[in-house]
Amino acid sequence: MAMVLSGSVGRGTSTSRSDVDVYVVLTDQGMAGRRTRHADVLDEIPVPVSELDDLPVFGTEGWYHRWSYAWAPVLLDRSGGRVADAVRRQTGVDADEAESILIGTTGWTGG
Repeated sequence: MAMVLSGSVGRGTSTSRSDVDVYVVLTDQGMAGRRTRHADVLDEIPVPVSELDDLPVFGTEGWYHRWSYAWAPVLLDRSGGRVADAVRRQTGVDADEAESILIGTTGWTGG
């Protein structure tokens, strides 16, 4: 369905020791039996499109994964733009969420 380049390579900050992190976005049915595969030079991370559509807010489980999509180019999108839009949403915060992050109104401790 789609591929998103993440990590230091996606952000343009890679070094000679960096590996390539690629999110492979699949339908929920396509996720059956898929697991993250780690190799010396490539990490292939399957993610269901429904999870990417979900926007975990600050202080909830999954919030910290949103950073993975910051500056992450969408290499392939066969979803009619759904994945590109979801990646863009993952990287932004609204005013209420920004206040929670900056002022710490949620009580989240980072764990």
